[in-house]
Amino acid sequence: MGGKLTRVASRESTLGGEWTRKPEEAFPSAQDEAESDSDSEAEPLSEGEAEESGSDMSSVDISQKSHSEGAPLESVTENLLANVLRHILLFGGRQEAQEVDKVLELRLEHVESSRKIGDQVFRAIDDGGICLRVKNRAGVFRLQNNHVALIECKRRITAFKNGEPRISDTCLAQLTCEALLARGLQSNDDSVYIIHGAQQFVMLFEFDIPKSYMEEFPNLRDESYIKVSTTGWMDLTTRTGRKALVDNICALMETKLGGGGE
Repeated sequence: MGGKLTRVASRESTLGGEWTRKPEEAFPSAQDEAESDSDSEAEPLSEGEAEESGSDMSSVDISQKSHSEGAPLESVTENLLANVLRHILLFGGRQEAQEVDKVLELRLEHVESSRKIGDQVFRAIDDGGICLRVKNRAGVFRLQNNHVALIECKRRITAFKNGEPRISDTCLAQLTCEALLARGLQSNDDSVYIIHGAQQFVMLFEFDIPKSYMEEFPNLRDESYIKVSTTGWMDLTTRTGRKALVDNICALMETKLGGGGE
């Protein structure tokens, strides 16, 4: 594929961290129709291939062989992550209070988004998400934002390097496409959050996409890029991993329910 690529600067830390890596080529934007659909999934990259492709985001040691062999269906990951997120949203952070004016809740439906820019059509289908509902004067909670956070699941981690899990460029490209489409649906908030799951492992992404970037896209200046903050991999079979996910989702609640975002 030829054409200009979207540059992504990744920051490995908890959401909102400050450590910035050099920009990476990540998102092919020159296709006549760019599609991002979780139904098709490539085999995980080997260690040699991951040397050349994949973002350096790891915090757990995983056996590539045992992880890849007999990988469950993607729906198994979706169900696990949905149940964990539902529990956190019901009992964590601000939503423990009995009286609230706005709430975050789990969205199970897969939502397709598309946008035509010039001669190109960008399309993505998420695996669910987190939405925001606000109470009106009649006491009814109405949907205000269907894309507070997106969920994107895979059957397995998409790349390994020296036995450590990574994010392949193909997977990062898919997440970036979803983030760009979600950013186009919101006017005042530059941040798009994606919760990425692979079996029992979870990583959170925050894509910081300024309005100027959206106005330029896809004819970008050389200095235009997207900032991406990530957590490390969180293993839901461990207490440490579960606590890390709870802390990050509660931080998202604080941001969205405490007046820090749409």
